[in-house]
Amino acid sequence: MRTIQEILDSMSPELRKNAIQAVEESRIFAASLAHIPSPSALNGKAETFDSLSEMPISFA
Repeated sequence: MRTIQEILDSMSPELRKNAIQAVEESRIFAASLAHIPSPSALNGKAETFDSLSEMPISFA
């Protein structure tokens, strides 16, 4: 298995720049999502699920 550095070293400069930018953007996006409460939390209800298969998954 190759290391992250080996993968980055094999990329063209343009592709490497775009990959670094995408990682930074995803970190910013992930951090902002961590601060958004769920609708249930806003309504004062705790979300409980018996299994992971019951969790709603949405790709908006």
